[in-house]
Amino acid sequence: MRPSEIKQQICAAQPGLDVLLSALPTVPLMRPKHTKVIEAVPQIVVSQMLSRHAAATIIERAQALATDHGEESIAWLTEQQLRRCGISGRKAKSISLFAEQYHDDPEHYEGWKHLSHDELRSAVGRHWGMSDWTASMLSIFHFGHADVFPQGDGTIRRVTEHLTSHGVRIRPEKSTPYRSYLALYLWLLADSGSLG
Repeated sequence: MRPSEIKQQICAAQPGLDVLLSALPTVPLMRPKHTKVIEAVPQIVVSQMLSRHAAATIIERAQALATDHGEESIAWLTEQQLRRCGISGRKAKSISLFAEQYHDDPEHYEGWKHLSHDELRSAVGRHWGMSDWTASMLSIFHFGHADVFPQGDGTIRRVTEHLTSHGVRIRPEKSTPYRSYLALYLWLLADSGSLG
């Protein structure tokens, strides 16, 4: 299906959303990225509970430090180095523990890209400090899964609550098999400033 047809289908499935989405650019087709899991996971962990701008600044700082130390990924920095970049102690621990496990079996972790979203949620959930949200971000932004709705995402919650208060009730299940696109449009809506 073409991106414009997916957008039309979402509008048809979510009454009242069509007017708001008509002012937004059409989300392109999702594609898996070629980023290694060891690069993707730390960036997702850093991004949790932060604005995109704050997360990008911290990630950029950590990547510069990793490059200075000859490392491909911020995952290979020590917890202390991660903390110096502005990463909280809890997130630094989560990244370091994941890096240790990845180091022991990189093929297993790179195989995550072949899992279904439910399998990925289960696999990710076995790691300290990682949650369904982490799995959802991996699924959507790195593995290109088209049918994932990150119910627990703070921005998604705020947007859906705002829309509900204005008579637009979001029902993610009605946008199956394109729930990831619904989420992407809701994030775009939040970024657009049109919600007031």
